[in-house]
Amino acid sequence: MRMTNVYLTFDIDWAPEEVIKYTLDKLTKSNLKATFFATHESNILKSLNTEFFEVGIHPNFNISKGDLLTPIEDLMKIYPNACGGRSHSLFSSSNILEVYERFGLKYESNIFLPYHKNLNMVKRRKNLFSIPFFWSDDYCLDNNLLNKKKINKLLYTEGLKVFNFHPIHIFVNTPSFDFYNKVKKYYKDPKKLIEIKNNSQYGIEDVFNEIVNQITNINVNTNKMEMILKYESDS
Repeated sequence: MRMTNVYLTFDIDWAPEEVIKYTLDKLTKSNLKATFFATHESNILKSLNTEFFEVGIHPNFNISKGDLLTPIEDLMKIYPNACGGRSHSLFSSSNILEVYERFGLKYESNIFLPYHKNLNMVKRRKNLFSIPFFWSDDYCLDNNLLNKKKINKLLYTEGLKVFNFHPIHIFVNTPSFDFYNKVKKYYKDPKKLIEIKNNSQYGIEDVFNEIVNQITNINVNTNKMEMILKYESDS
């Protein structure tokens, strides 16, 4: 089976700097490229090596009371070089796509098709593409799919392979939403999170480490999401 690029993405979800850095250090140690979707201003994200890392926006429309402009505008002021977006809660509409395009974004990634094969980028507007993703840590937690045997097969899925993680789940090695709901009150307290981190059950950090090990062992390329646009234009 021919291996194609793997795309690792991370929804930041207001994670503290220490939590973001924990995931970033893992990626850097393994020499992997990735995309972060930012919810807020982060010095770490603003100082990333752009050769390896891309920052997209992760606007939250859940609390904007119908205002589609401000959540995007505020993040674009912080990350003016962003060329892609994924909305918090995957909230999307034709109007949001129009605003994305108006701000110069080239792609959005709100279409989640769990475990689907043969996925491809599709054109949604004149200058805007949709890039679907096929795996997400919160979906696995919600559906009790943290099965190592199943995880080991993911890289061999045909078609576009875009993974989505949340740094907080990697940081505490979340094994279930019951566990996460108990530790969530310490979300902004990394020291406390380290104290109560899951070290006994198979969790999201274990999944992440397994995927990274596979990528390294079978020499699969990882890349930034923006590179999918280049591959499409070259094809």
